[in-house]
Amino acid sequence: MGQKREPRCDCGNLFVKPGASSKPRRQPAKRSEPKRIWDDANAKVELEARCRICGWEGNGLERAHIMGRKYDQPAHTGTRTLYVNPLDIVPLCPAFAPEECHRRVDAHELDGPREAQMGNAVTVPVAEWIGKHILDYEEGNLT
Repeated sequence: MGQKREPRCDCGNLFVKPGASSKPRRQPAKRSEPKRIWDDANAKVELEARCRICGWEGNGLERAHIMGRKYDQPAHTGTRTLYVNPLDIVPLCPAFAPEECHRRVDAHELDGPREAQMGNAVTVPVAEWIGKHILDYEEGNLT
């Protein structure tokens, strides 16, 4: 018959083909930011449909934290997933828009009092929606 095969290859590794890499596999990178639930915040931005500062209307409005991401609370106890409160989010126009409000807020180029009032403002469509539903409730159309 033939000789028994040596369990080592030419390079000295056990049962490894010559030329194959014996480096350990790289572990996938761990996520530095926790996952966030944006559903309610996205609905608020879609409902308002304009930049809170300059009034720009168009596709691609960005969601900006007015308090900072570090204040997002856990969605459920014992989980790392965070819930983005819609009260802490305002729609701002993106960098490709003429005013670049989101970039300017992040760079602290806008004045402080105006930034502070952004979170207290309500746009006209939101106020109309609330008023309409209050009237419908009082008239008995809503329960």
